[in-house]
Amino acid sequence: MTDLLDAMTDALDDLAGDDTLDGICVHGALTAWAISGGQALPDNFAEHVFGEDLSTVPTEALHALSAQWRAMLNHIHAALYDDTDLELPFDITLDWEDSEQQAWAIGFMEIVFSHEQAFADADEDELAELLLPIQVASGLFTEEKEFADLYEDDDLLISFLNQVPEVLVDLYLLFNSPEK
Repeated sequence: MTDLLDAMTDALDDLAGDDTLDGICVHGALTAWAISGGQALPDNFAEHVFGEDLSTVPTEALHALSAQWRAMLNHIHAALYDDTDLELPFDITLDWEDSEQQAWAIGFMEIVFSHEQAFADADEDELAELLLPIQVASGLFTEEKEFADLYEDDDLLISFLNQVPEVLVDLYLLFNSPEK
């Protein structure tokens, strides 16, 4: 997957504007979409990735990127289906601010927020519990009272951050188990 991620990241870097997500963030978004059961890219995925910059992206480049995104989505599905640890494009670190770990988690959470309906069928309490490590990694909730203590306790914080790879398979099974 590293070659695919590198190629996609390079293509995004070449086309990037102020609103464009980076490759690590896109990987997080694709991971969330795969977990929710999305087999094909969301209709508005290019808009999600490029935002206001989409109008500047040449059609050929967009088609090539879409093919890369579909290949990456398929790779993520296969890794989660096989119940193997998904190779994540970041190292877990306590120095999480402005890190690849944070970018990935933000991309993941953006899909959860922008496609709430895709996540609506899950047990709300179980989903909230499983998403907690990713929410912590994203840093999107640092101002929330219930999260503040987590960011001040390094042992607790690293415990949550280390759970991110583990919860991905559990999240996948929550949405894609045969009982569904």
